[in-house]
Amino acid sequence: MYAAKESGRGRFEVFQLDMARELGELLGLEHELRLGLMRGEFSLDYQPEVDVESRRIVGVEALVRWNSPTRGLVMPDQFIPVAEATGVIIPLGDYVLHEACTQTARWLREGLLPDGFRTWVNLSGKQLTSGGVGASVERALRAGDLPPRFLGLEVTETAIVVDGAVGDRAREDLKQLHDSGVRIAIDDFGTGFSSLGHLRRFPVDILKVDRSFVHGVEHDAKDAAITANLASLAHALGLLAVAEGIESDGQLASVRELGCDLAQGFLFAKPIPADELRDVLVRRAALGEDNPLRASA
Repeated sequence: MYAAKESGRGRFEVFQLDMARELGELLGLEHELRLGLMRGEFSLDYQPEVDVESRRIVGVEALVRWNSPTRGLVMPDQFIPVAEATGVIIPLGDYVLHEACTQTARWLREGLLPDGFRTWVNLSGKQLTSGGVGASVERALRAGDLPPRFLGLEVTETAIVVDGAVGDRAREDLKQLHDSGVRIAIDDFGTGFSSLGHLRRFPVDILKVDRSFVHGVEHDAKDAAITANLASLAHALGLLAVAEGIESDGQLASVRELGCDLAQGFLFAKPIPADELRDVLVRRAALGEDNPLRASA
């Protein structure tokens, strides 16, 4: 059943022994994930997002990490697909929202956040379509006592084009959150072939240009053209364009020339724990450094 569902609708799959083994591994990992949530094995790292002209920090993306007692440090690409497939993504997503809002409110109370700062949290397609995402976000904001303007939500472009009542409900939830002050970004833009009509009607503030285009932007004319056109599209719609995966000064110079407004990547900083990011914010606030990341990168 799981194999047929993953292959698409209107399909069947013939049972094979490998499927039983894979299902056993899936259920075992699901059990570990649920136990990990109960035991407090998850944490958040934060990766700065910067202005391409000044390199000043304008926000961070919250990224979940799993420190398993049996598997060690597990990165999101290894456990998020399993969390999605098993439904663990719902309580895990609630944890990320709550932790990100609480931590951001802590920085805010310390007077460390520059004007316009936002913490960005990724929402999975299952979180959006399961119903109640609006209530989940509002609970996290209340629990952290965080004004909505300091929170941003990243969704994939395929998640906003889901058909039917489920898609309508998800879009309405996001619209109400946007009206309250929460900002919305489309992540990995350019990879999902979504309808541009949705962008015109949907409450979006930022398009994030996928790192697969940014990686070759210096030397590949096609990647450069795609990046330039995505930035132009964003500006035509009144949005900002963010270049993901910046790893070199050459890439930064290229995306700046091509019209991107903001950037994120290892050139500025790797994802770091909250206490390390606090040190960066303290240095910015105390010394007024334009680019406090220079000393920490």
